[in-house]
Amino acid sequence: MLARTHIAAFAISLLIAAILTPIVRNLAYRFNLLDVPDARKIHQRPIPRLGGIAIALAFLAPLVGLLIHLNRPGLFLATQHHFLAALFIGGAAILALGVYDDICGANHKVKFAVQICVAVFVYYLGLRFESMLLPGLGRIEFGMLALPITVIWVVAIVNALNLIDGLDGLASGVSFFAVSTLFICGLMDGDVLVCLVTASLAGAIVGFLFYNFNPARIFMGDSGSMFVGYVLATMSLATVSKSNTIVALAVPVLALGLPIIDTTLALTRRAYTKRPLFSADRGHVHHRLIDLGMTHRQAVFFLYGVCAFLAVTALVVRATRDFVAGGTLFIAGTLIYAMIHLLRFRDVLVERQSQSVNVLEQRIFHEARDGVRTLVRGMRKAPNLNGAWQSLKEASVLLGVTRVELELHVRPNASEALKQRLRYLAPQTEIESRGQTLTIEVMDDTFIYGELKFVYPRVPSVDDQRRALMYVLAEGLCEHLEASYGEHADENFVVRRHKTGTDPDTSKS
Repeated sequence: MLARTHIAAFAISLLIAAILTPIVRNLAYRFNLLDVPDARKIHQRPIPRLGGIAIALAFLAPLVGLLIHLNRPGLFLATQHHFLAALFIGGAAILALGVYDDICGANHKVKFAVQICVAVFVYYLGLRFESMLLPGLGRIEFGMLALPITVIWVVAIVNALNLIDGLDGLASGVSFFAVSTLFICGLMDGDVLVCLVTASLAGAIVGFLFYNFNPARIFMGDSGSMFVGYVLATMSLATVSKSNTIVALAVPVLALGLPIIDTTLALTRRAYTKRPLFSADRGHVHHRLIDLGMTHRQAVFFLYGVCAFLAVTALVVRATRDFVAGGTLFIAGTLIYAMIHLLRFRDVLVERQSQSVNVLEQRIFHEARDGVRTLVRGMRKAPNLNGAWQSLKEASVLLGVTRVELELHVRPNASEALKQRLRYLAPQTEIESRGQTLTIEVMDDTFIYGELKFVYPRVPSVDDQRRALMYVLAEGLCEHLEASYGEHADENFVVRRHKTGTDPDTSKS
């Protein structure tokens, strides 16, 4: 029955997450709750946030169902009053903090204040580090240090997962490996509580990951990364507090090894360079992999491999209760990584990226050059704006453009049914690098019809050629607007150009 309950909890949370995530995504678009790209971020177009709401609701649904149904696992879960209080009350506070941060933005003082209060609440519920059994030293009681150690653990894990959330699917994938590790350890220990909670969380993460993997359609945001980090922190506290052995502590530390190491290195780096500890930078491990020449997906899969290796190491330590076995595996993995590095894995990645650049160069110099001219001719003769826009989208695909937008200066009472803004987002680009933007005014001798904006990955060897073709597209679009709407331009468009040499501020004097 327990096995069926675990499978059901996983399946229900996965299904609910898969249903709720697109609903939350649409609401985020409706209320403009988007993560806008900047110089530090990897994504090149605004992406909805608040995916954490879907994760949290999907995670809690099967647990609430068990508390209502009260079968044997439900009855057992209902007896865990302190843990449920920590999970529901503390989780709600962390989720609310994350949602507030995603919508309004919260500084680090507010975040730490709320996180510390929740961690203290967890401590007084009995989820804490009280002692530790060390081989050769016996049991060490923490005494007055139990509170600060517990608070540091909860706050550190919550923020570690938040800091590593920098690539599509990275934080959710890292969380899944950690949750899976804790679930397997729960099975080894026969811990029903751990298995129920981790099965529910794993299902919620997988259901969300369908929409979060590259190219992401929604981000989990701070609401998701902090909530999942909090659940992992409290679960690991519940596990460690039952056995109080160094092996029990090693399992969550290894399972969450990647975010813990990345956060430690980030704080050390900022302290060494005398930068504010809570300032953002591009020094995280995923940024470094991108800078080495990896594509977005290559970096994510590489870090998944690191998490899988750490998870296996944690399970070996737990199964053998022998740090020698786990340490041997860890050293072997480190040697394999060093060998791969010595075999110039970086050079292979750079060469693969160079090959992609060469393919793009050849296509733009030949296929795109001829194709754009053909599409421009079709654009001029298009029967309506939708036809011209379709030609423009096809040309953008040939040019390897990430995003193209057309904003028309349309009057509210325009006689024609013209849309004010049209946008096209490419599902995936061949070259992953920092994007740059080119904005071209669509205008003739009389009117400025609007602006045409192209966003495309930076490739110096083809950018001049590509920019020239973009101006050709803008000219073709202008000719279409002039031919289709020129006779009624005053009725449809707002902005009229002044004659050359005329100063609009002095023309009446």
